[in-house]
Amino acid sequence: MCMRKKKNYSRRREVFFVVLTVLISIVVICAIMYNQQKCIDCNVFPKINIDLNNVTLKEINDNEKWVKYGGNTVTLSSRNGEEVFKDVEMKGRGNYSWLADKKSYNIKFPNKVNLLEIGKHKKWALVANSLDDSFLRNDLGHYIANVIFKNNNINGDFVELDVNGKNIGLYYLSELVSINKESVDIRSPLAILVEMDKPYCQEEEEYYTSTWIKDCFIVKDYRNNEEYNTVMRDFMRDYNYFENALIHNKTDEIFNYIDEDSWAKYYLLSEFTGDVDAYVTSWYMYKDGVDDKIYAGPGWDFDAAFGNKNWGGDWPEDFYSPDTQMARLKFSFGERDDYVEGQGMGCRYNLEEKKGSLEYVSPVMCYLLDVPDFNNRVEKIYKETLMGKRNLIVDYIKDKANYIREAAVRDGEKWNKGNFEEAVDYLIWWVDKRFDLFDELYGGEKIEYLEEPFEV
Repeated sequence: MCMRKKKNYSRRREVFFVVLTVLISIVVICAIMYNQQKCIDCNVFPKINIDLNNVTLKEINDNEKWVKYGGNTVTLSSRNGEEVFKDVEMKGRGNYSWLADKKSYNIKFPNKVNLLEIGKHKKWALVANSLDDSFLRNDLGHYIANVIFKNNNINGDFVELDVNGKNIGLYYLSELVSINKESVDIRSPLAILVEMDKPYCQEEEEYYTSTWIKDCFIVKDYRNNEEYNTVMRDFMRDYNYFENALIHNKTDEIFNYIDEDSWAKYYLLSEFTGDVDAYVTSWYMYKDGVDDKIYAGPGWDFDAAFGNKNWGGDWPEDFYSPDTQMARLKFSFGERDDYVEGQGMGCRYNLEEKKGSLEYVSPVMCYLLDVPDFNNRVEKIYKETLMGKRNLIVDYIKDKANYIREAAVRDGEKWNKGNFEEAVDYLIWWVDKRFDLFDELYGGEKIEYLEEPFEV
């Protein structure tokens, strides 16, 4: 009797494992077939075609960048199929980059649309990356910003752009910086978003200049038309109080007006990426109501970052050190003799005697580096966010390079750009060496620097 029960049990067990094996095989086969189908869809590189309404692209490019052209049709082709949008407005964008042959554009839809699952927005940028042979710097800058900030950031993805059916090249499709829950999520009816843009702000119809340092701001977005003047006066009042506290070393008052955490994150983002436009232009700030502090961010415009503009040297270990103003004086806008020894890391110079491009640099971050608590906050944020992420970020660059390679090569041939592979290799090398520097500065790790792997 016992033997028969054992045999029956063994037979049932064998049947169970056979059935289980068959079921697992079926699941695996279905998964493979599903992934193969997905991969077919994934092979479709996103493309945007703009059919212009009674205007040519040459007319747009030859005109001023702020002239708007309405009534256009945008067709987005992606792995999700084809979407068509009518009555889309188009205009040029960029300051210095508008002078390039391959130009960037803004497009505005009648209603919010979710393109490539980036989020719902009415206003979008098509960034040409004409000054970046890797095409990756803007995307990488936003990725690192998301690592540091974790919220209130900008997202985007790559597309090939056609206009009237003619290929223009590889572009970076991005939301514009604005007040909405997808990017700058501030809810007060008295919320306001501004941009510091010292070289170009006076080209705008309205701009606002601070009292002490002469930082220049333009309004980018706000919640309430009726209260616009009130909230902007409130912003400038608090910014002037903040500048006054900085310049006169009132360290107990400084953080009454600004949010220390967001400013430390913005400083870390700007310095880690080596963004030579930081503290000059495209510096966004916001307040979520008149009782709120001033927040820094989100980050924007990284095409000159990551060693792309090497004013003073190619080495990321000694170019643009976190001693902000001294780095600018030494490497960007002047000689080391311009540095005032022992006076606030070089930022306590006579504001009335700044010459040339130096007049466009806001020294407020440099003043903040005189505040021990601010330096400690930067170190803490680095350890909590970027430290240990070297491989993650390098792998991100490699993955994105693989993704855009074919489109990037086509664009390079069309616009006579530099070698894409060499540009990507240089970007990876620069980021790797940048981690060496910051791990030593903020992580307590002494690094033996490697020699440059190739001639730049």
